[in-house]
Amino acid sequence: MSTRKRTILSAAQKREICEIKEREPNLSNTKSVKKFCGPKWPQLEKVLGLWVDNALNTKQDIDGNILKTKAAFFAKKFFIEDFHQSEGCAPSAESIENDRLALQQFLRSYNPEDIWNGDETGLFWKMELSRVLARDPISGHKKEKSRVTIFCATNATGTEKMALTFIHKHKTSRAMKNLNYKNLSVYYYWNKKAWMQVGIFNDILLKLNEKMKRRG
Repeated sequence: MSTRKRTILSAAQKREICEIKEREPNLSNTKSVKKFCGPKWPQLEKVLGLWVDNALNTKQDIDGNILKTKAAFFAKKFFIEDFHQSEGCAPSAESIENDRLALQQFLRSYNPEDIWNGDETGLFWKMELSRVLARDPISGHKKEKSRVTIFCATNATGTEKMALTFIHKHKTSRAMKNLNYKNLSVYYYWNKKAWMQVGIFNDILLKLNEKMKRRG
C-alpha cells in the first residue's frame, strides 16, 4: 500500500526547490525535496497517510473535520504534545506581504518575457452535464469522476505558452496503446492518482530551463 500523499507547495517553496536544483543539478528529485523540507512529525504523517489510503480504498468519505479528528487521535496515541489541529499552514498577512516584496525584488533583474507563471487544474473528462433540459423524469445515476490533471503555464506578457502538461492515471491507456506519446503536443506523465507531484514539477521546470538556455 502506498503512503504517498499529495503535497501543495507555495511559490516560495517551489522557488527554493528550483534554487537547490540549480546549485546541485545532479541531485535527484527525491533528495532535493528531502533537503528542502521534512515533516515535523514523520511518524504521524506516515500513519495518517496509511489511514487515508485505506479509507479511500474502502470508498469512505473524508473531509477536513474527519482528518483533523484522526490526526488528533494519532497525535495523542504517539504522545505528541505540541500538535494543534488546523486546516493547513495558512500564512499570515504579514508573511504574504513579505513574500510579495521579496518576489518583486527577486524578479527585478528579469525581463517580463522571461517571467513565467503556471497552475494546475482538474479535468473531469467523463462527467456529464449537471443540468439538462428534459420533458420526462431522468433516473438518478452516480456521477462519473474520472479525472486527469492539466498544468498550464505562460510568460508574464502572454506572448509565449508552455506545452500543456497532461497527468493521467495510466502509463499506457488501452485506447491509445499503439500511440507514441512522444509525438503528442503535450508533456505526458502518469501516476495512480493523476496528481501533480514534486518530481513531475521539477521535470517541467528543467524542460523550461533548457528551452530558455537554447533561446539564449
